[in-house]
Amino acid sequence: MSEIDPATTALVLVDLQERIVVLPTTPYRGESTLRAAADHGYDTTEEALAALA
Repeated sequence: MSEIDPATTALVLVDLQERIVVLPTTPYRGESTLRAAADHGYDTTEEALAALA
């Protein structure tokens, strides 16, 4: 994976609702996207994080 330059990179997360996160998406599953969002400071709700369990 290439290095990410925070000076020129944005993280855009749209509609990470439970019914969206559980869809069979590619190349990344919704659960891993939500986990990465939480790891990078996205303000996730308790309900959204519960979907990872």
